[in-house]
This record gives sequence, structure tokens and C-alpha cells, in this order.
Amino acid sequence: MADKKTTVAVCMDGSKHSDYALEYYMEKIHRPENEVHIIHCGNYKAMESLSMSMAPAEPGLLQSVIDEEEKRIHETMEHIKQKLHDWHLNAVISRIHGDPAHVLLHKCNDIGAKMIVIGSRGQGKIRRTFLGSVSDYIVHHAHVPVVVCKHESHFHPHHGHTNH
Repeated sequence: MADKKTTVAVCMDGSKHSDYALEYYMEKIHRPENEVHIIHCGNYKAMESLSMSMAPAEPGLLQSVIDEEEKRIHETMEHIKQKLHDWHLNAVISRIHGDPAHVLLHKCNDIGAKMIVIGSRGQGKIRRTFLGSVSDYIVHHAHVPVVVCKHESHFHPHHGHTNH
């Protein structure tokens, strides 16, 4: 039973918080027999801002925003691939779209994840209350263990942040 494959989902958005989640997973949890899935929700953040404005966007402006968003998402995916390379980790990478909390959890269910690893941005209580938190949603709605990785600098503001 010790060599039984466990499917683990690591949710990454390219931020230092998700980098830390991968680092924590690799240093504290990972076993060579695990099947690791890296899930990235690549949304068009600038598109959401544009859709909030009442004026219809010029088609040229819209295309340039889409191109910039695709470039940003591509850079994030390359960043994730580099992190996997640095850790010598062979993982399945999935790019998904939609409301991050819902689609991440849905993808974790689809792949049969037995554990979910996610970073935490350490939002303040008021911001988290009004905007919600992806990690909070996943913790409360997942039916498998969820590891929420908070960097120790969240707890000790007088200590400097170290890059890993």
C-alpha cells in the first residue's frame, strides 16, 4: 500500500504565494509516486475591468487587451514550467478559465485529486469578507484534505521576506 499513487492538485497562479505552495508541497509532502497536477486559472483580468465600464470598447482596443492578457497568461505558464523544471517535477499542467474558486475545485474533482495544495495571499479580514478568498472557498467546499500554504512572513511582518 506504500507505493499507491496519490493524485495531488497544486493550484498555481504564478504569484510568490503559489510558488511557496509548490515549494512547501515539494519539501514537506511530495512522494515520488504521487501524480501531481498543476492547475492554473488563466483569466483575462483586464477584460473584467473593461466590461465594468459602461462604454462599448473599440474592437482594436479589445483585441490589444486580449493579446496582452494572453501574453501575461503565457508568461505565467512559462514561470510555472520553470518552477517544475527547477524541482525536477514531472507534472500535468492544466490551464482553466472561469471563476477561480469554482473552476479550480471542479478541476480537482475531475482529476480525482486526493489532496489540494494552494497558496494564500494573506488578505485582510475585510477584503476577504467582501471579495471572498479562493483558498477559503476550496477549504469549505472540497471533500479532500486541503493544504493552505501561508508564508511565515505573513505572521512575522518584522522579518524580511526570503525568496526561494
